[in-house]
Amino acid sequence: MRKGLYVLEGELPDEYMLLQVQKSNAIFSYGTALYLWELTDRVPHYMDVTLPRGTNCSRLKRDNPNVRFHYVSREIHQLGITEIRSPQGSLIKLYERERCICDIVRDKEKMDAQLFSQVIKDYFRTNPNPRKLLKYSKQFGIEEKIRTYMEVL
Repeated sequence: MRKGLYVLEGELPDEYMLLQVQKSNAIFSYGTALYLWELTDRVPHYMDVTLPRGTNCSRLKRDNPNVRFHYVSREIHQLGITEIRSPQGSLIKLYERERCICDIVRDKEKMDAQLFSQVIKDYFRTNPNPRKLLKYSKQFGIEEKIRTYMEVL
């Protein structure tokens, strides 16, 4: 455990909740959020979190070598935050499905091609919200790319 953070004896720590207790503006994103939304069955090797650009997280990086950090402007950081229960049952913050799709489309060249294809197909098969997806894509400047995926799928 970390200084000041405790877990009841015999209980497993909720790593998702512990990370957000350390840095409340760390929002689960990318592979981690996709896994939590069940848009992929790949258990992530790293926890992906997004923070506002300029956030000092040197201690967080030191204490959490299994975390990958992504930085965005403060306006984009606030876009699409929601809450769900972690696998251990704690309430955690992550990005909505549509925001996650915009993130991976924007950073497609950094994504595994097979994972990217699976996520896009699964999203459009499982109750997509095209209106929200287009709204977010405009704010990310990727509306044309999103429209292309929507037409194909």
